[in-house]
Amino acid sequence: MIQVGRREIGITGFALRIIAVVAMVAAFIGREKGYGYEWLEAFGWTSFTIFAFLLVEGVAHSSNKHLYVRRFIVFGIISEFLYDW
Repeated sequence: MIQVGRREIGITGFALRIIAVVAMVAAFIGREKGYGYEWLEAFGWTSFTIFAFLLVEGVAHSSNKHLYVRRFIVFGIISEFLYDW
């Protein structure tokens, strides 16, 4: 949120997550439908950008940056094993 005087304007992190999830679902639908739905898949590419932005914002606003990054690394390792399985 951006504060202008006493008012806050902008978009929240939760709203960005919802937009990113909708974009990701649109990408999956576009990929399943095939030819003629490339615009859905192109819209879905924005989800990575939004999630990367939220990750960096989380690191920037974390009180313990090393613990925050360590959690993501552990979660990534666990997710990779489950994905490969």
